[in-house]
Amino acid sequence: MFPFRIAGLKCERVDGFVKSSDYLPGNTVQSPKFQHSWVAVFMDGHFRLVDPQYGSTCDKFVHEHFFATSPDELILSHFPKDKKWLLMNQPATIEGFESTLKTWPAMFHFNIRPLNMKSVIRTYDGKLSITVLLQNVAVNPQLEYAGPGQEIDSDILEEKIDHEIRDVDNAETYHVTLPQEGNYYFTVYAHVLEECLDVPVFQYRIEYVDELL
Repeated sequence: MFPFRIAGLKCERVDGFVKSSDYLPGNTVQSPKFQHSWVAVFMDGHFRLVDPQYGSTCDKFVHEHFFATSPDELILSHFPKDKKWLLMNQPATIEGFESTLKTWPAMFHFNIRPLNMKSVIRTYDGKLSITVLLQNVAVNPQLEYAGPGQEIDSDILEEKIDHEIRDVDNAETYHVTLPQEGNYYFTVYAHVLEECLDVPVFQYRIEYVDELL
């Protein structure tokens, strides 16, 4: 908070929980591991939310996202212990926060919108479809098996994702057929052409339990 006060700005420390880099969707954030602090800075007649620690990274998407972040966007990654720092009119709970998917700043930078915002997707027959709205960006979905049981090769899992592109709707749907029961993580990456790299956008946990067993 010191730099803001040096600049003559009123600011308040906000303590809460964050979905950090090692957080996995479907888990709780209510542990010391995910405690975090950020700042509410009074600018232009109202408080704006800033995360100096996250914003100081060299990652340009993260750097841009965590300065004066919209409360509607920050609520997907940060949850304050004092709810007044939600800076939102609609109510929110820590349980609701935990039940939303994990997101990264690139999702907002590229304006990629998953239709399902739940953190956990359950299937009883091993089949599911995931739709995202996007425009002028290439994305790459990846599936990872988290057990129980032996590891499944990434090439096998890649073959289990069937892409459906609908240019008229600016949407892509991924039809997934899981090879066996268990827990999976489904992550969508955006391709940054000028840097020739993929950056994470959002992530679900998928739980496959055969309803007949």
